[in-house]
Amino acid sequence: MANSPTIATSSEDVGSVPFTPHMHISTTSSPPRDMFATPSSTTQPPTILSSSMHQMPPLPPVPGFRDSSYGKIWVSPGAKHDFLPPKGPSRVISNIIKAKYDSPWPNWTKVPQDYKNMWFDEFKKKYKWFPRYEKFVRATFNHKGSVIVKNTMSKLQAGKDKGEWIIPEVRQQLDAYWSGDDFKKKSDTSKQNRAIDNGASLYTGESISITVHRKRMVHELNRDSTIFDLMARTKKNKDGQWVNDKAKDIVDEFIRHRENIHPVDDTQDVFGE
Repeated sequence: MANSPTIATSSEDVGSVPFTPHMHISTTSSPPRDMFATPSSTTQPPTILSSSMHQMPPLPPVPGFRDSSYGKIWVSPGAKHDFLPPKGPSRVISNIIKAKYDSPWPNWTKVPQDYKNMWFDEFKKKYKWFPRYEKFVRATFNHKGSVIVKNTMSKLQAGKDKGEWIIPEVRQQLDAYWSGDDFKKKSDTSKQNRAIDNGASLYTGESISITVHRKRMVHELNRDSTIFDLMARTKKNKDGQWVNDKAKDIVDEFIRHRENIHPVDDTQDVFGE
């Protein structure tokens, strides 16, 4: 009896079995399909994907890039009171304000709301943003506008800005306002307040840091130094006087606050009074 051909039982066996002309290996249990047969009515046609299904979703706009549809530049929230990009919008706001400064408004508060709205509308012609940023953009616009008006008026008054952009009649009225008694009184009061604030923040601890002062006082007092100890060391002159009345008022307020929470008996010793 002739030897029958060996049938491979695995994919590994197929490579090791010699091929014979009469050998038939079935790879599927279904009957062979006629490749020339006409598809029946129950055959599902192949799914054709539309070109839109292959399109990638649009990328989010990059701040500072110009929109191809409207020619506007995209902006988004940046740091506090600022945009992304930070530089361009400030210049645009300054140019918008200077182009339509029709009355002698000495500061942002005096500018009528309809003018502020008009300036913002001009800003919207050059920039665009997502609707969810609307409140942020308007608040940032107002802040920048306030700073720009303040700085511009200061430069005009000091002669650093020649004011060629402003209407001559408006400039004359501004000059009259700045030379008036009311403005001078307000200006003098502001200067005094700034001097007081600077005095209250004056540091008399020389070039020694607070940390070093605190470590030294631990050894001097033989106890942990308190905030009051440090203030007495760094807010008094060499003659033992507070740098000014406002500094003393701040310390007195601290003392009252601490006594209301936890009464202490060593206040006189702490401040040497």
